[in-house]
Amino acid sequence: MFDPMNPQAGGQGKFMVPVTSLDSGIPLRDEHLQGEAWLNAAAHPMIILTIDQLKDVREVKITDDTQTYDVIAVGNFSLHGVSKNVEVPGRITFLTESEATSKRLPGHILAARSEFTVILEDYGITGPPGIVGSKVGESIDIEVRIMGSTGSEQPVME
Repeated sequence: MFDPMNPQAGGQGKFMVPVTSLDSGIPLRDEHLQGEAWLNAAAHPMIILTIDQLKDVREVKITDDTQTYDVIAVGNFSLHGVSKNVEVPGRITFLTESEATSKRLPGHILAARSEFTVILEDYGITGPPGIVGSKVGESIDIEVRIMGSTGSEQPVME
């Protein structure tokens, strides 16, 4: 939820991603990623980012039909059965419905994106002994891109 006419009011949202939907491009790696030694999809099937508020809302660009803001999203990130309070940077763009936007989605469009880093150890992800830190990095970079519209029922995620 975000009101582009009153961006300072903040926003809220909840993003749930099934662990089994993660695709690294290598099927065997995906199988390992979902296994007990890593994300343990059987015990912890969802990765959840809950946004409770937006702060430091800063106007980036405003035109007649587009409004873009940089924000800090404040909320909770849950991974591998561990939940932590987080503050992640993001960018929100609101596009008024037009002939050009209707080629992508019907109605007004709200697009949000963010990039942040997760330290595996913080979420109890250790992998097989000796792997994290030597063959696998100690952190992973998360990139979120989502679009929704007033004319569609489901967001488009990339």
